[in-house]
Amino acid sequence: MTQTQKIIIAVLAATALCVCGALAVVVLAPGPASRQAAPQATATPVATVAVSTATPVPTDTSTVAPTATPTPTPTHTPTHTPTTVAPPTPTHTPATVVPPAPTDTPSATATAAPSELSFSVEYLGCKSHAITHGSVKGQVFDRQGNVIPGAQVEIWIDGHRWDNPANPATTNQDGWYEWILALDQVVRIVALYIDGQEVAIYPDNLEVPSVSRCFQHVNFRQQ
Repeated sequence: MTQTQKIIIAVLAATALCVCGALAVVVLAPGPASRQAAPQATATPVATVAVSTATPVPTDTSTVAPTATPTPTPTHTPTHTPTTVAPPTPTHTPATVVPPAPTDTPSATATAAPSELSFSVEYLGCKSHAITHGSVKGQVFDRQGNVIPGAQVEIWIDGHRWDNPANPATTNQDGWYEWILALDQVVRIVALYIDGQEVAIYPDNLEVPSVSRCFQHVNFRQQ
């Protein structure tokens, strides 16, 4: 069989199939009455499902390592310690010291020491010196003419007891005592102490003035 024959047979067969199909349609097609009686079927809506055509991206399930170590929040601890308030210390108010009223009348009689020692008071006049202030000074001697260190001579000034660390004055190693005084003061010799004991002096209550550029020289000599 040639190629042309094969083509003719194929065309005939196809034509036969088309004719048979058309007859079947005519036989099976319903008449006008049948079309009117048959109710029209209601189309059931078909839900449309949208299908994504995109290729899904796999989800990364790897564990993400933390980039920083979380620091725990410190618990607040109160640091304030209540201060104990001490009661105020009372302020000491110094007492006002009232100076004693001067005694105008000195004792006229010196009190003799238990040893019954007695010293004469020797006034040797006012000796010139370069000090412009007044001065009263002298020495204390025993019976042999030796000086007595540590003897104390007490004076009053202008008829009043003189409360001062320099009064009484104490003799040095050479037996000298001395006061430097303001000018025109009246100095009264009131007591002599030997070894801390008051001794009798004669005459008692000798008075001399303080004079510029001159010291009043007053010695004591044991009798």
